[in-house]
Amino acid sequence: MIEFAKFTLGEKKVVALTSKNTRGSNTEVKIGNIKEYGGCGGKSKIVACHKAFLPFAAYFCHSLSSTRLYAVDVVVDRETGSNVVNTMLGICHMDTSHWPKEHVAFKILKFGPGEGEACHWFTHLDLAWIAHDSM
Repeated sequence: MIEFAKFTLGEKKVVALTSKNTRGSNTEVKIGNIKEYGGCGGKSKIVACHKAFLPFAAYFCHSLSSTRLYAVDVVVDRETGSNVVNTMLGICHMDTSHWPKEHVAFKILKFGPGEGEACHWFTHLDLAWIAHDSM
């Protein structure tokens, strides 16, 4: 997996990121601090690896372009930001023009290819690989 990420990103040093599930809150939560990886408006190249639900450990990895990657703090008290209960990775696909028009995301978001961005969360089982310099 790491060799695929290094080769695809063209980098010798890469970093794996994932959502951190530190604890539950049992209460209403809000969005706290947001950190974008790859610089402001970065659209960095990313390798995403998703857990394949098989009876053995396996991941499906692919390269993503025209994407933005964020670390989002989920907090109980937004005023102080001190009560972070999770840090989730969020990824936004900025160019959907080449996606098939039947893609499930378009049914959920109610638009078609190239008409908007598609964003989603990474679970704690997914990995996003980025160049070390993007940190």
